[in-house]
Order: sequence, then structure tokens, then C-alpha cells
Amino acid sequence: MNQLKSYLRLCLFVLPMLGLWACEEVVDVIENLPPPGLPAVDAVAEEEIRHQELVGLAIGLVQNGQMTHIRGYGFADRDREIPLTQETLIRWASISKTLTAVAAIKMYRAGDIDLDADIRTYVPYWPQQPQGAITLRQLLQCTSGIPHYQDSTFTYSLAGYDDTQPYNARKSVETFSDQFLLFDPGDDYNYSTFGFILAAAAIDQASRDAYGLSFPELVRDSIAQPLGLSTLQPDYSGFQNLTPRTLGYDKNCAGEIRQEGTDDVSWKLGGGGWISSPKDLTRYMEALINDEVVPSAWMDTLLNEPIINGQRTGYGMGFEVFGSYVGHGGWQQNGRNQMYFWPGSDDGIVIMCNSEHVDLTRLFIRISEAAGIANFVDQDYNLYNRLQCYDDGDCDGVSTPLFAGVWRAGETDQLIRRGYTFDQFNREWTRLSEAGYRLKDIDTWRDVDGTRRWDGIFTKGTGRHALWRGYNQADFNAKWQEMSNDGLRLIDLETYTAANGERLWAGVFEEGSGAYAMYRNFDFQGFHDKWDELNGQGLRLIDIETYLDDNGDRLWAGVWRAGTDSYALYRGQTTADFNTRWTAQSSQGRRLVDLEVYRLSNGELRWAGVWREGTEAAALWRNFDFCGWQEKHQDAQANGLELLDLERYE
Repeated sequence: MNQLKSYLRLCLFVLPMLGLWACEEVVDVIENLPPPGLPAVDAVAEEEIRHQELVGLAIGLVQNGQMTHIRGYGFADRDREIPLTQETLIRWASISKTLTAVAAIKMYRAGDIDLDADIRTYVPYWPQQPQGAITLRQLLQCTSGIPHYQDSTFTYSLAGYDDTQPYNARKSVETFSDQFLLFDPGDDYNYSTFGFILAAAAIDQASRDAYGLSFPELVRDSIAQPLGLSTLQPDYSGFQNLTPRTLGYDKNCAGEIRQEGTDDVSWKLGGGGWISSPKDLTRYMEALINDEVVPSAWMDTLLNEPIINGQRTGYGMGFEVFGSYVGHGGWQQNGRNQMYFWPGSDDGIVIMCNSEHVDLTRLFIRISEAAGIANFVDQDYNLYNRLQCYDDGDCDGVSTPLFAGVWRAGETDQLIRRGYTFDQFNREWTRLSEAGYRLKDIDTWRDVDGTRRWDGIFTKGTGRHALWRGYNQADFNAKWQEMSNDGLRLIDLETYTAANGERLWAGVFEEGSGAYAMYRNFDFQGFHDKWDELNGQGLRLIDIETYLDDNGDRLWAGVWRAGTDSYALYRGQTTADFNTRWTAQSSQGRRLVDLEVYRLSNGELRWAGVWREGTEAAALWRNFDFCGWQEKHQDAQANGLELLDLERYE
């Protein structure tokens, strides 16, 4: 058993005024021991964190009515490396709607609220609607006609809501009460968080009248406390410092992870304002499965979908209904979550993630299969399935950057990291190295606030490897010699300037042997002459780097390795000319292995590339935004192509 429980009769121990729960069996948690967990689920979670580039994740499982797994993975705060655990506070987002529906059905069962009365019976400040009266049942079933965030011309304002005080039902409703209805109440279905805000206001008033309890107090006393949900509470971020809570993360338009702020959500408490630990959300799901929250007959009422125009809506009262499984998902600033369970088998899955770019469908299916909970025969999600590209639409104050990539047949288990600070990249390099990935390519640039950012391509592999950054020319040369003597070879060279203008160097090394060379600070002709000289010595260029010196003159650097194959180098090409070179070299049995993009002083884009002998499949894609580039990368992976080089430019 993962929990030791004693069963009490609520009529003897819980608020005599709440007659609606009299003599129901509830759980008093004496000791809560963590379940042993499932290694297969751990493996999926760790893989998905790497492949989806998630910061933190929590997974809770209930099987045969018992909690079998609750774990946190990754970080609640990635810069301070604070782990995300089963005790970390994470927003429920729209899973909160289930609490509103449960509270309503409890009161209805006791005869203290009418699901089918005009909502103005409880919320007289809700304006009379020309389309007719709205009922609480319609609000909970999303058939009231009240709009949702994205509905055309719908607006709401938080100007009158005081987020430095506890929940105020009336002020919550007033954020949108002057808006129109989309259709006559009961005539159609439209998912609406605002409908649940109004429903919570009705419950708040009915509860005050019947028990002297506000809506938050009602949830606390009738749901949270009886079930032992010690962390479930309104998310009053405006005036409470709730700890340990997770930070939130998202990706901007360039595919770079950025930490989000924490907006106040208490104004929409009934539709998305609760917060708890993953352990408590999983415990709540376990209680729903075991009829500890409401008896099974009343749970059936909550899960009963209305039929409109002969079609089921897929939504009961506060619960999404997907055939054999039910529950709710949630998405708001600081995270995305799912709580779905199978009433017929008493199994369920909770996923809570602090990264808004998470692909929850992929996670849900992979976790369910790893746990043996369900078999989605029509889905084939695995490690290499296409990921959706989510971004918040924000480019952090700059124009949308463009991306280019070079692919060649090879290893497809690759991870792309973009926009990391120096320290973040160091930590990620260590974590991915421990997981069996090797850095193959780096790039660096400054963002609009002057922060130096780092990008990298990591490929599944073995062997010794190294990454060194922040060296001046002399020190980097010494490090290069040291690595060479230790049997490591430079495979990617990067140069950049520090904040004080000093030129610094970075390099990626991997295990290797044989002759090789590195040369830097050549002008165009000098680099060509050195290229000719080294080719005659049996060395082939594998990596180029271009940069401007203090006078604004363009210089070139390169890395050579031993080889006897045919080769080519082209620089200063326009986009059209480079495409012509690509086609011609491909027809001559050569494949692009390194790409460099830069701009002339007049802003014109120029391309440079290194070709080596080869006949295998290859690809070159340029001038895509990040989501477009990611789609091309995933297409290339699906066709067995390995990313060799990633370029970012504006």
C-alpha cells in the first residue's frame, strides 16, 4: 500500500452545518508514503525532457484505483537548478474547472443550489441577456453562449480587479459582464473560461447563504481538507509568496527558452486559478476514480455530455469526455497540464509541466503505453515523432531571425539547443554528455540586451570529447595543442568578442587521430592560399569561420583534417549563386559539410561553404523562420539525415 488511511464518518467530524456531506465516507490521510514508481515511465520522462527541451515535468499515475507513481523531473528553476518535485506548486490552469463543477454538484445534491435556475438568482449583478436566462448547468457544460478568450470582438478588462486581495466573485464577473452572448443559451457549445467565472460567482453566493463560506473556503472545507490536499489553494500571486512554486518557461519566436513572469490568475479562480503540488493533483484524481469526491451516480451526472443538434459536445459539467477516458487539460502562463482517467479501469494520468512549449499529446500517449494503462492503436508516438512548434509570438524586441541548415545521411538522434547563456550551456552540455550525446557544432551571438547566447547541435554518440570557450588567441592555441596531445581533435571553431572588445575563441573537440591543422586571421586571398597549400599536404578543410577585425576587415579561420577525397570551397556567394554551386557540386559527387552566412557592410547576405566527396542523401534549407526550419529538420530526420550545421541570421 502506498498510503495508510483511516475512514471517518463525515457527519461526526466535519462542520455540522454542511449537511450535504453528512455520513459520507471520507479519507483522513495518516501517512502518505511515495509510491515506488515505474522505471519505464521514468525513462520516458527523461527522454521527453531532452527531446522536447523541457525545463521541468511531473507525472502522477493511478492504476487499479491506487497511486503507483508520482515523480518530478528536471527543474522548477533552471538557473538555480532547483529540482521540480512532487511537492512543487504548479498551476492547475483549466483543471480548476473540475473543482467548480464538483462544488456545484455537492451543493445541488444537498438542495442548496439549483442547477437550472436563472443564474441571476445567485448573481443579480449579472445583466439580463436579450437571448434569455442562463443556468448554472449551462455554464458548467459550456452551452451558455458566453465567449472564450479568442472569440471574435470579445474583450475583458482587469482594471477593476484588485489582485492584492483574496478572491472577489463580483469583481471577477465584472471583468467581462458587458459582453455579448454568442448564441441563445442551450443552443450550442462553446468552451468558455468566463462561463466558469460566472458559475463560481453563483456558487460563492449560494455557499455564503447556506454555510457562510466563500467559494475558496467551500472548496477547502468540502474537497481539499477531506481528501488531504494540503497544498491545494487559490493562486494569489499578487500578494502571497507561495513556495516552493515553479517558475514558468516558454519559447520565443526563435525557439529560445525564456523565463516567464507570473501573472495573477485569482480573478478567474473558477475557470483556472487553483494551484497545488503534483502529488495533491494525483491524489485528487485518485479520489475521483474511487468515488471519494462524490458518489459514482453523481460522478456520472458530471460526465454526462449534453446532446445538441444530435451531436455530443465532448464536455460534461466541468469535465472533458473522450470516449473511454475523461478529465481535463489546462494551459496558462507558467505551464500546461493534463489530468485524465479511465473510469472503467480505475487508471489515470496526471502530467504537469512548467514549459508551455510541451507536446502533451505525445507525452500522454508515451506515458500511458509505458505504464500499460491504455493502448492507443491509432497513434504511434515515439521518440522521433514530429514535435509541434510552439512559440509565444515574442521575438524579445528584435526582428524575426532566419535559419539555415545543412543535412547529410547519418545519425538522426539529435538535440538542438538555442539561446542559452554561458552557464546554461555549460550545464546542458554536462547533462547531455552524461546522457550519451556529443556536441558537434556551436554558434554564438548577442541578443538585444547584450547577453551572449549559445546554440549547439548534440548528436547521440560515444567517445571522449571536450568544449572550451572564452580563450584569447594565445591561450586557445595552447589548449588546442593540449587537446591534440591528448588524442582529441578540433571539429568546430567559433570566435566572438567579449564585452570589452577582446576577441575570444571557442572550440568543440572529439576523440581522433591523424594530421590536422588550424589557421586563423587570414584575409580572403590569404585564406585561399593556405587552403591550397594544405590541400597539397593531404589536409581537407572541414570547418570555416568568418569575422570582422577591429578595422572592420573580414577575416577567415579554418580547421583541416587528413584526407584524400575531392573537395571544394566557395565564399562570397549570393543566395542565388550559392544555390547554383550547391546543385553543381551535388552533380559532381560532393556534399556540403559546413555552411557560413554573413552580411556585407551594405547589408547584403553572403554565403560560404565547404564541400567534400560523397554521394549519400543530403539537404540544404535556408531563409526559414524557426518553426519552418524545425519542420524541415524533422522532415530530414525522418528521411535519415543528420544535421551538420545550423546558422542563425537576421
